[in-house]
Amino acid sequence: MRMKTCMCGAKVSKVRDWDEDLDQCKTCTQGMIEKQRQRDYLDEFKAGDLFSCLGKVCLLIEKLPKDTSGGQPWRVHDIQAARTRTIWVSNWLEYGTLRELRDAIHPLNGEDDEC
Repeated sequence: MRMKTCMCGAKVSKVRDWDEDLDQCKTCTQGMIEKQRQRDYLDEFKAGDLFSCLGKVCLLIEKLPKDTSGGQPWRVHDIQAARTRTIWVSNWLEYGTLRELRDAIHPLNGEDDEC
């Protein structure tokens, strides 16, 4: 295989390190898969769900429409502080792995066995 350059700047010369289907390095492919798994996890939350967000107990009131950059705000009620606020869940996708994201935000209604 001739040397290929990925969009991330990595230079790859081995077939096993290149994803031919997506025309990028395997590291970028794994990163894309992880981010999609995180998005799918956040999509599981519905209005009315009780969840823990970084140690605070919150009630999801509604998911607001996504903005032009793809970020999605959630309108939540912080039960412990007794106030309603908007949080940007797209910022949670900066967590490195799905496990770290699940540790930061998880349902409290008993539907998620892994947390």
